[in-house]
Amino acid sequence: MKLTLAIFAILSAIAAVAAVDIRGYSQHGCWGYYFVCHNIPSNACCNFPLKARSMRWTLPTGTRGIGQVRKHCSWNYPIVYGPRYSSCVNYNGLLGVRSGRWQQGICKWTFRRSVLLERQDEVCQISEGCIDPDVFVYTTETGANRTVTVDPGTAETVAKMAEAGDMKGMANLTDFKGELDTTPSVDLYDFEEPKEGDVENE
Repeated sequence: MKLTLAIFAILSAIAAVAAVDIRGYSQHGCWGYYFVCHNIPSNACCNFPLKARSMRWTLPTGTRGIGQVRKHCSWNYPIVYGPRYSSCVNYNGLLGVRSGRWQQGICKWTFRRSVLLERQDEVCQISEGCIDPDVFVYTTETGANRTVTVDPGTAETVAKMAEAGDMKGMANLTDFKGELDTTPSVDLYDFEEPKEGDVENE
């Protein structure tokens, strides 16, 4: 009876998690400007308009995050698990990370071949749609961080402005009125990327 209640409590807590923020940073250590897929639902793919050098999720217990080499969530890096890795994850090498997603539920648990668990395991392998970042954060000429809205279809344009240091162009972007998740931890975790020859072209 106690075991049943414990399992129910864990599954209820997992079900309560609806969305998290996924951030892709221009530099290692979660420094530099970054794009955010704000309140992205579980298993949706966040496509970055740059080769992110580090990422951060705010991963609740019982969830996991996956950084991916290619857009549309293909070619996985190692999986990170919340809340332990709800800080900064560096992705080393030339390829960077071009997309990411988070997942909840139980993966690859074959206890008595439950239909529910089989379905969760299948979900863990397939991303459900792709989303472009809707928030961008950069440092202004005065040294202050500014959080702005990325309109649909403009992420690539914003990324080009950021790479070129176009402060005037970025100054014209609309301030973001919402609230992002908590400030990143200083803890760092490093992952080596797959070898470039092992990754198919996009």
